Amino acid sequence: HKEGNEPVQKAIDHILHNFHQDISVKDMLNVTNMSNTTFCIAFKRITRMKFKEYLLNIRTGYACKLLTNTNMTIAQIASSSGFENLSNFNHKFKRLKGLTPSAFRKKADSLKVYPN
Repeated sequence: HKEGNEPVQKAIDHILHNFHQDISVKDMLNVTNMSNTTFCIAFKRITRMKFKEYLLNIRTGYACKLLTNTNMTIAQIASSSGFENLSNFNHKFKRLKGLTPSAFRKKADSLKVYPN
């Protein structure tokens, strides 16, 4: 915790524990007890990202972990990572990572080293 940033840290903790669920700015305002403008400015100052951008990065990072470490289907991963639907997941994942989730998984699998 940086001094004076406790409300934003509470928001970040809430995001990290609940990213797989629907989270809105209104939820963040309740968690931080801040106004919309104050929250948005403070959150961006501390994280260097807008709230929705930060949430998308957390969800996508978790999806990457599932894509590389599980055999879950892409649809299961989308749902487990908090995306609204498969189409939304594919679109946002590709925009952020430059690859579709299935292409990301194939590339990750090709980089794994298996002992002889």
